[in-house]
Amino acid sequence: MDELQELIGLISRNKIKQLEWMGSGGIKEKGRSQIQELYDGISDGRFQTEEDIAAHFFKANPRKLQYARRLMQKLRTRLHNTLFFIDLNQPRFNDILQAYYQSHKDYAIYKILLGQNLVASSISLGEDVLQRSLKYGFPYLTMELARNLMSQYRISGTGKNKAQYYQQLMFEQFELYQAEIKTEAYFQELAVHFSRSRSSKPEMAKLAVQYTHEVQEYLKRFRTYRLVLNGYRVLSMRYQIENDYENTIAISREALDVIENDPTLNTNTALLIFHFNILQSCIQLRRFDEGAQAAQKCLSLVPEGSTNWFFVLELHLMLAFHTNKFQKAYEVLRIALGHPGQKKLPEAMREQWTIYKAYVQYFISIEKIRSTTGKEQIQRFRVGKFLNEVPTFSRDKRGVNISIIIIQTLFLLHKREFGQIIDRVEALNMYRHRYLRRDDTFRSNCFIQMLLQVPAANFNRIATVRRTQKFMDQLKEVPIETARQGGEIELIPYETLWRFVLQSLELKPKTKRIESTPKKRGTLSERIQRDENG
Repeated sequence: MDELQELIGLISRNKIKQLEWMGSGGIKEKGRSQIQELYDGISDGRFQTEEDIAAHFFKANPRKLQYARRLMQKLRTRLHNTLFFIDLNQPRFNDILQAYYQSHKDYAIYKILLGQNLVASSISLGEDVLQRSLKYGFPYLTMELARNLMSQYRISGTGKNKAQYYQQLMFEQFELYQAEIKTEAYFQELAVHFSRSRSSKPEMAKLAVQYTHEVQEYLKRFRTYRLVLNGYRVLSMRYQIENDYENTIAISREALDVIENDPTLNTNTALLIFHFNILQSCIQLRRFDEGAQAAQKCLSLVPEGSTNWFFVLELHLMLAFHTNKFQKAYEVLRIALGHPGQKKLPEAMREQWTIYKAYVQYFISIEKIRSTTGKEQIQRFRVGKFLNEVPTFSRDKRGVNISIIIIQTLFLLHKREFGQIIDRVEALNMYRHRYLRRDDTFRSNCFIQMLLQVPAANFNRIATVRRTQKFMDQLKEVPIETARQGGEIELIPYETLWRFVLQSLELKPKTKRIESTPKKRGTLSERIQRDENG
């Protein structure tokens, strides 16, 4: 069922609505083809399961599921045939995509002609397709066409020179195709490692350097779309693994220069990848103007309301957070949450936007952001409900609990709910011990330890500064631009957040210590100190 829904979605986007004229008319019912009716029902959402189809078309028949699957298979065959009739002249198909799809369609026809031993027709079409494939850089297709044309001319005995030419071309394209395959494999290997762990492992960094040297040689010799795209992604990934954001930007700009100046390479996908790399790097380097330009360029390359569009907005908002452009962050959040497509995002992405909304609301509360009114206003954020939602630590697979815990604590400090902070201390310290022991969460570990010292210092600013100095020094030793943790964890540099923490604290020491509940043994300071000493 999923396969049919995918195919119908593709065909619907390409404005192909009628299937009746393809092949035989199919089984007729009330003057309409059952296949056409099945297509319409899946397209408009009336049929969601096999059972829906069986009940509609075959009702009480005891073999209705078997008949339904047979009907679905007939529709599947029609849909596959229909793909050959997609109009490639639509605006969304640029020259490269048009050449790619048309070449592969023509290659399929060439193989049919070749199989039917139509020599003149097959050679004529094969040579046309080969020239297009060669121009736009499809080495696998060019290699296969050259191999077949070489055989045809050799067997016919009428084109010795052409046979020799196609043999040489076949060997050249084989070498190019190998380079494409290796470059793609290298990128995927590095990318999978990087997506699983931001921690820079020496052996992976060494392997990335090795791959870089080989890929650079390929880029000197060959220039096809896939090789350039994946080659520069390997070069960029090498620097991302090393947390070298300056060189990530430099190599991304080099890639963009190559891509933008060659019409056979210039696609929105390729441009988006490297502008996206620049945007991510600018967040870490805290370069707002350069990053904002990259964000605008990315937005121009993706459809509004798409998942990628929201992802770019997410990075734009993080850029504003990291550069203290809090009002700009509010504007980006307003655009994202005001778009109807936000409700269709995956749950994980919607959860992340809720966290961003919480941080923005905090900055409104401490008067770092001026909220708008009327239609431009962001829907009201229920602070009380957010504070009462305790994160499920055991299910935290993406580190989002760190940012939730921190913003909840900041809200409580601002609201001077000191008792609630004390009640959360033990859970907070346990979370730190269990989940923040790795290098890629070092900064978060330091910052949460700083938050733990606040109640231990009885919420006194001077005492807190004194108790947290060693942790602040550790943060400075590992600045955010060299840290190994993902940007989704440290949404705002901890040094910035700490300033707001101190602004929420009392200057003068309190005469009476704040305690949570009498059942806990020892003072809060003693318990935290005991935890730190193991």
